[in-house]
Amino acid sequence: MEKFDVIVVGGGPAGLGAAIHAARFGAKTLLLDENERPGGQLFKQIHKFFGSKEHYAGTRGFNIGENLLQEAAELNVNFKLNTKVWGVFPNGVVTAYSENKSLKFTGRMIILATGASENVLSFPGSTLPGVITAGAAQTMV
Repeated sequence: MEKFDVIVVGGGPAGLGAAIHAARFGAKTLLLDENERPGGQLFKQIHKFFGSKEHYAGTRGFNIGENLLQEAAELNVNFKLNTKVWGVFPNGVVTAYSENKSLKFTGRMIILATGASENVLSFPGSTLPGVITAGAAQTMV
């Protein structure tokens, strides 16, 4: 069972941010995500963000995602992708499933950053071909 200082469950913007922050302070960090690529919603965002420069004003979401991935790599954040976490237990034990096998990790600190999913509501015509959610449209773009 591999041991880490910090285990982050979820590789979206919050999870990446948490993993980067922990690694900056020297923590041996593992980020677990069920997708092929971390970054979550950032890679659906083609618009430029607004706000302050510290919060990436004027930068497109997918560019922010690329920057965060590069920073995480430079800080030696460990990634385990295509991995579904199915349990968090006492004493920092995290269990997951990947490539047809169960995995077990331990961490002194566990951060859950599991993100969000679209709340799709049914309406007349919602099952017709070509009717999709905003999130599906962003993914396709």
